[in-house]
Amino acid sequence: MNPPIDWDAAQDPSRAYRLLPEPPSCGPRELTVCIRRPSEAVTTIVLWGDDPDVLPQPRTNLCYATLETGAEELMTLSARLISGWQDFVAYQPVQWRGPLDALPYTNLADLGDRPAVEVEAQVTRLVWEGQYLLDELLAGDGRQLAQARDRLTAVLGRRDLRIRFDSDLDLPWPLLAVGAGPMGEPLDSDPFGYFLGHRHQIESLEQAYPTAYWYVSTRTRPHSSSQMDHLTLAGRGLHQQ
Repeated sequence: MNPPIDWDAAQDPSRAYRLLPEPPSCGPRELTVCIRRPSEAVTTIVLWGDDPDVLPQPRTNLCYATLETGAEELMTLSARLISGWQDFVAYQPVQWRGPLDALPYTNLADLGDRPAVEVEAQVTRLVWEGQYLLDELLAGDGRQLAQARDRLTAVLGRRDLRIRFDSDLDLPWPLLAVGAGPMGEPLDSDPFGYFLGHRHQIESLEQAYPTAYWYVSTRTRPHSSSQMDHLTLAGRGLHQQ
């Protein structure tokens, strides 16, 4: 009978091989929006960008302001916008006579075959909700907040930018909308074009970003090992060392 051999596996023998050996590739970001909540009653916003032609920086090198809309209200509006998106996905036309589980907006990757009036009406509701959340996020009379609002809305009104939202508030940034006009009025163009996620490349982060994690890895290939008593194995057959 083969005698039992006590052994234990070393912790992380590959020395964090699972981590990247070098920084991940990333293009320049024309805008970074950082929202922090240092206390229950205070929420701040900071804007900066890599391209001064997109976001001219003040002398302090930061565009900073304190938000006047409370975080709890913003989270309530965020929940309402997400609920509107869920209603959009689960939309069931009244005239539909097929199975109730054959929801067109859930099962169709291309809505081109749906009636244009129907699709526009459903998307327009989301546009208004998305713009309302953005308006409330930046609402206020403070001078610094007004400057931040003007700068941010001007940049968001552009197209094809790379934008990072680093926020303590978990908001659905791609669903926020800009340039749609007063709520209830007809839209001037394709309703999808008002969403930030359609206009720009959006990165969304929460809390701190681990900027130095790629320096941990020291091996070029994975390893494994186990601690064992080679004296116990000496002279025994059918073993490998």
